[in-house]
Amino acid sequence: MKVSQVNEYGIGVIRCHWDKDFRCGVGRMCRGCEHQPEDDDKPNGKMPPVKLLWVPTLNATGDAFIPDGEPKCPACGEMPYSTERCVFCGQKFLKEDTK
Repeated sequence: MKVSQVNEYGIGVIRCHWDKDFRCGVGRMCRGCEHQPEDDDKPNGKMPPVKLLWVPTLNATGDAFIPDGEPKCPACGEMPYSTERCVFCGQKFLKEDTK
């Protein structure tokens, strides 16, 4: 099994989202990773755009909920890290329905 080094932030080694035989030391900072396929080659990359979900989340101090606080991809359930397309599954989102 291939393993990368723990990154400069001290994030531990986790299994790569795209290459299950690779252990990555950069957490889920996947943009530009050599193991990441092109957006259209991801599982939902060629599916029609859908409405991006916004889910409640706790504020930074953890004492109150923020309604519609963070995005969630309706196709894979991950935080998409973009309001245009999910970095993990490639799902496109409708522009008029995003925040």
